[in-house]
Amino acid sequence: MKKSATIGEDAVSEKSERDELKQNAPCNGDTVVRDNLAVIRTALANERTLLAYLRTGLALGAAGTVFVKFMDSATLVACGWGLMTLGGAVLLFGGIRFRKTMNTIERASRLG
Repeated sequence: MKKSATIGEDAVSEKSERDELKQNAPCNGDTVVRDNLAVIRTALANERTLLAYLRTGLALGAAGTVFVKFMDSATLVACGWGLMTLGGAVLLFGGIRFRKTMNTIERASRLG
């Protein structure tokens, strides 16, 4: 009678078979298309992140403007100026982060 392998041994042998197939797989057009789509998906995600930064920065700036224009308390006016400054900082940070990430994506797509 043949002794059956344990579950752990089966998993290890399946993993090694998959790794071997991946290493020996030819690079065909399907792989190139998949890689290009991954780059496009990453670039679109980066643009969505930039839009989130823009939305947040504009909302903070708008809230700050409301505080400065319509509040009588000096404390609230100071908070308004702080919110407008914070909104500008968020816009600046989002733009810098977007540009750095796009440069990284472009460099990676040229190399790969």
